[in-house]
Amino acid sequence: VNREEKRCSSVHQSSMSQSQKSNPSCSNNEMIICGSVRPDSKGAWKQKEMKTWFYFRVSNVPSSVTRLTFCIKNMNKQLRLYNQGLQPAVLRKYSSTSPPTWGRYCSDVNAEFEDGVFSLVFSYDINTKKHSPETLLAFAFCYPFSYEDLKERLSTWQAVSPSEADLQKGDVYFHREVVCKSVEGRDVELLTITEWDPAQASTRAPKIKPLFPETSTSHPRPYNFMDKKIFFLSARVHPGETPGSHVCNGLLKFLLNKEDPRAKLLREMFVFKIIPMLNPDGVSIGNYRCDSQGLNLNRFYNNPSFEAHPSIFASKCLTLYYMHVGRLQFYIDTHGHATKRGCFFYGNCLESSRHVDNVLYAKLVTLNSPHLDFMSCNFSEKNMFSKDKRDGLSKEGSGRVGTFFGTDITYCYTLECNYNTGRMMNEMAPPITSDSFPSIETYPISSDIPPYTPQSWEDVGRALAVSVLDLIEKNPCSRIPLSEFGSLASVKTWVKSHIKSSKKFHSSSQSCRGKISSRRRSHKEPIEVMLKGIVAGIAASCKSKKKHGSPLSPKPPRTRNTNRHSSPKPQRRNCQSKFVKKTSSQPPKKDIPSLTTTNSKTLTTDTTLTVAIATPSTCSSSATVTKSNFKSSSPTLEPASLLSHQLSFEEKEVHTDRRDLYSIEINQHTQQHLQQHTQQHTQRQKQCFQPKTSQSKKNIFDVLHRTSLSAPKQRQFIGLQRGNEGFSSSSPLQQSPVTLKKKMRMAKVDSHHKERRDKLASVLLGTRMQGRHGGK
Repeated sequence: VNREEKRCSSVHQSSMSQSQKSNPSCSNNEMIICGSVRPDSKGAWKQKEMKTWFYFRVSNVPSSVTRLTFCIKNMNKQLRLYNQGLQPAVLRKYSSTSPPTWGRYCSDVNAEFEDGVFSLVFSYDINTKKHSPETLLAFAFCYPFSYEDLKERLSTWQAVSPSEADLQKGDVYFHREVVCKSVEGRDVELLTITEWDPAQASTRAPKIKPLFPETSTSHPRPYNFMDKKIFFLSARVHPGETPGSHVCNGLLKFLLNKEDPRAKLLREMFVFKIIPMLNPDGVSIGNYRCDSQGLNLNRFYNNPSFEAHPSIFASKCLTLYYMHVGRLQFYIDTHGHATKRGCFFYGNCLESSRHVDNVLYAKLVTLNSPHLDFMSCNFSEKNMFSKDKRDGLSKEGSGRVGTFFGTDITYCYTLECNYNTGRMMNEMAPPITSDSFPSIETYPISSDIPPYTPQSWEDVGRALAVSVLDLIEKNPCSRIPLSEFGSLASVKTWVKSHIKSSKKFHSSSQSCRGKISSRRRSHKEPIEVMLKGIVAGIAASCKSKKKHGSPLSPKPPRTRNTNRHSSPKPQRRNCQSKFVKKTSSQPPKKDIPSLTTTNSKTLTTDTTLTVAIATPSTCSSSATVTKSNFKSSSPTLEPASLLSHQLSFEEKEVHTDRRDLYSIEINQHTQQHLQQHTQQHTQRQKQCFQPKTSQSKKNIFDVLHRTSLSAPKQRQFIGLQRGNEGFSSSSPLQQSPVTLKKKMRMAKVDSHHKERRDKLASVLLGTRMQGRHGGK
């Protein structure tokens, strides 16, 4: 706080009397302090004019002062927010032993914009009975949640959670790890929360280089729990948007509750992956929207760099990995909002078949929280591709749109929460089993719209999890049966009608689908380069194993086949299965194609295996890659960009059921398109070039007689058929009065007649000729 020279702005001076202006620093037991807000990352190479966030402390206030008045100048224009009644948050701690309390205790809040300068003036009345020299006061733009607060809270939760050695079935599995370091060296942490089940905890998650720098034998990766889907949530990519952290805290408190039956069900069915602070550098230095380099990290999800955007790189790596093993189902990125009141979702514009489920989840959150405003949600195409007014960066690089283009999941959202209050309060129906579960939250009926507190945002975070149970119809304490809808089917019907009537909720049109498809193709082109390198790494690892051998499975003696002609010829395999050793005859589950490990011992490996994220352009069949504990000769790349380098996976300790040390099943879901295309192409070739049966020739002969084609064209078609294969004696074409030699003679025409003949054959056969005419 700047106390030099000017002690008050013109805004506050206009409200003071003439006697007060003579002594602006202290009048009538009032102390006036004036300061200004610096822009985000002042002095950085990309300085951003973001001047909204402030958070400062005041101590050693003289006992004679009963009122503090602050004037903060040179801020970004936030007239709408303060005109809606926003007050700065105040921390009061009267002694070293008393607990700190946050609240909206300011008065006379006045915001004005004059001569291009935005100024904020507010006052705080000191309680003289409780005030002492030890009293500590703090003032902030909104309820803060600092990097130190996060570390302290995570340490508290980790201390009360049982260690891995003491875990029993049904306990809460809470794992904390550092996914990467920020640009300035701070920890970006990843939390894993689920229900502990020893039967599913046989393998640990692989290490993804260069992520997880602190992973070691003493700090291993969490267990996989491969039969469970992934719920991924991130917060604080914009450091000043503290409501996102409070939403995240509400979700964490709910999931760690051992008594709530809804939390237990969620932990049994899902693995929650949470990054509570994506931008620790910006939070620590007091920025509002940018990191320490002056970058808006929520615009770099398309092509993140590990050096410049390590946390975004880590988030993109994890979501891509979870998607390609078939487990990612929900993605939510939490934010704060300054202009639009209420809490609401930004969603993607999908095709009609999936768009109903996309909007349905937002409506279910509305039924479980009084603070979420469904009518303020936006699922339009425009909201996916609009550009910022300040820097011109598109929302295509945001976490919501960038993750959707990379994963194509249905439930992908941005959650926005206003700093102050909402437009309305939802009327909450009671839960159906409130007597059996007294811990279920209840909401009093009130027509007032109170200002938001951390408890309000935490309630929204709890509703995010509870609505998942309503979506899959497994909520034991659902509010839907006693609501105005009565059932999930009625809610879905209401959502369908609402989508048709509101522009903000319209499903994607044909032009929108084309635009989204073209954007997705442009985003996936650099990813395919990375995937080809990953597949090559798998093949190299398998080839190296085959060359060096495995000490666990000795190489059988080579025997010469003396009766080579009697043995059946082995079926031809593609280039990927050339180095593949299958470990199981049973196909993987279709719902969750997963990364599985099957061994009988706990072994330590030195090999860094590059795991394929399969796409139709890189894989054509399902295979299982087996890896042993040999020293790999292939180098390990240090990727600088997610979209131009390969991701490498490494595991130190593996608990398995068979002799093979490590097996990875290549995803089948991403190969279906290529397999379908290959089958169609083979079928077309058979229809065009393989010998026809007598029944097929009879059908063709009937077609010839039913058409109004001229006799020469019919003879040309017959000659084409005879030129491709011979006919059986029972063929109707063989009984034609036209002799075989004449048919063969008529088939030898010039290139022009050949092209016309091919087109005629393709029409009559109902197929497209593949070959010299390029699919015409």
